[in-house]
Amino acid sequence: MGGYGAARFGFLHPGLFAGVSTVGGGPLQREFTSAPRVDLTRQLQMLRRVYGGDLPVFRQMSPWQLAIDHQEALRAGPRIRQVVGRLDETLPTNREPNVHLQELRIPHDYVELPDVPHDPLRVLGYGFWKFHREVFARLPR
Repeated sequence: MGGYGAARFGFLHPGLFAGVSTVGGGPLQREFTSAPRVDLTRQLQMLRRVYGGDLPVFRQMSPWQLAIDHQEALRAGPRIRQVVGRLDETLPTNREPNVHLQELRIPHDYVELPDVPHDPLRVLGYGFWKFHREVFARLPR
């Protein structure tokens, strides 16, 4: 599930995670009107397989809605970061949740990397180890 799964489970259970990191994640947007990395046939197939073809289920389970539902706990932690390349086709669907988290006053880091497509290995290099060192340092020993 990648960044979507990290956001979904991290936002659903903020007390269980010290950090949530998405790297060109999707679908993080409010509505399932586009899936930038797949064509319409695959988008509808994903909607059927994952959400039973039910848009209200997608909305209820989406990181977008979970951020609303758990905003108080998310303000207290975990540490959240969102990294995406400016050449990544998921850029628009990453910008929307960044603004959403700002509007909810949920602290998070958001970084757009110039000249980087949807290439997790290149994106992971940006602050990956620093983020994880800081997150794991917060855990009780």
